Amino acid sequence: IYKIDTLNRKLSFEFDYFNYGWGSYRNFSSTTYQTNNLNTPISFYAANNIGDQKINNLSFNLDMEHPLKWVNLNYGVRFSNIETKSGFKYYDVTHGFPEFDTKQSNNFIYKENTQAIYFSAQKELSDKWETKIGLRLENTNTQGNSLTLNEEHKIDYIKLFPTAYLSFTPNEDHTFSLSYSRRINRPNYSLLNPFRWVASAYSYSEGNPYLQPAFTNNLELEYMLKEKFISSVYFSHTDDDFEQLSIINPETSIQQIIPKNFKINRMIGFNQTIILKPLSWWNINFFGTVYY
Repeated sequence: IYKIDTLNRKLSFEFDYFNYGWGSYRNFSSTTYQTNNLNTPISFYAANNIGDQKINNLSFNLDMEHPLKWVNLNYGVRFSNIETKSGFKYYDVTHGFPEFDTKQSNNFIYKENTQAIYFSAQKELSDKWETKIGLRLENTNTQGNSLTLNEEHKIDYIKLFPTAYLSFTPNEDHTFSLSYSRRINRPNYSLLNPFRWVASAYSYSEGNPYLQPAFTNNLELEYMLKEKFISSVYFSHTDDDFEQLSIINPETSIQQIIPKNFKINRMIGFNQTIILKPLSWWNINFFGTVYY
């Protein structure tokens, strides 16, 4: 953090790095039995599954706090880079020695790079009124590479995320606020992997490399009484939300489970928070919500 002058102008730099590794080794065997408890001939099957995942996240943020006489400004840039490598090896050991099965093994690499610039302005309109508005512009580049299927998919998009806030405090006991925001929900890596996982002769699941993120607009009105009772009512709207969908082929009866952007989600709700302090060292929080 670099304090520029006595006017409280301040420049800050933040750097984050995250590294994660995971591995698994699982073996299993199965035998089919008839109703007389006799095993079915040639029904024994055994396999070993070896999985591993490595994730590297890197991000940095350059932020400027710039107060002026009539308004407080805040602006900056943010960069983040994510890379994940997921591997899965399947070995058939039914006959006592491992046989590598390429059809049930998988190797997937996913990269996501996001660059963002943002700006906000906060102003006290009077002793009772305060407002804040902001805007963030994001450019995202994604690349999914299935080494198993020899497929590579790239998706690029630029999106705007506005925010607005207005508060009214008539006295020390009461505060009213109205806020608006637009948010993004990105799909996790497993939903983007096009590899097919076979569950049975009539069911399989696979990822969708063309899956898009979902964007939500949220409007909320809040009332706070003596910082002990907080009530809020909100409305949110999400276009092209994603979820796994089951599709059955009418000719073969085979079920495909795949995520798709197909939902429009509208939600209205009410939240109530009660904060009690029966003793100086004891705080109790109650929270309830109702939504449709």
